[in-house]
Amino acid sequence: MVEPREPRLPERLAEQDEAEWERFRVSLEYATGFWLAFVFSPSSLDAAVIRHRVAGMLEAEGAGRMDVCMPQSPDELRQALPWMLSPERAGAGCVWLQSLQVDGAGRDEQPWADAWGHVFCGRTSGGRSCGGN
Repeated sequence: MVEPREPRLPERLAEQDEAEWERFRVSLEYATGFWLAFVFSPSSLDAAVIRHRVAGMLEAEGAGRMDVCMPQSPDELRQALPWMLSPERAGAGCVWLQSLQVDGAGRDEQPWADAWGHVFCGRTSGGRSCGGN
């Protein structure tokens, strides 16, 4: 999956977002071993700023590379779980999965929501599932 080119990133986020970043940054600094974080943002630009800051922290600490997956379709998003669990990710200091696409309101079909359901509750290589799926 290809990471799209991004515009020049701002140095600072909005004041409220900077406060949230500061809390997140402190959590990252104290994290050891495996950890899982969720960053919710309606802005691809804000998400890019946070992603680049995290990558900078990893680099500064010598904590490994950041592997990025930015699926552009629901089918690509469905492939994110095997991608995240692949042996190639073992050396990553951070695995970043980002998708800001949403389904249209009032539509019967919800391909993005279904794809996220697959990522979180889909079958893994061990055959496990959640929610009875």
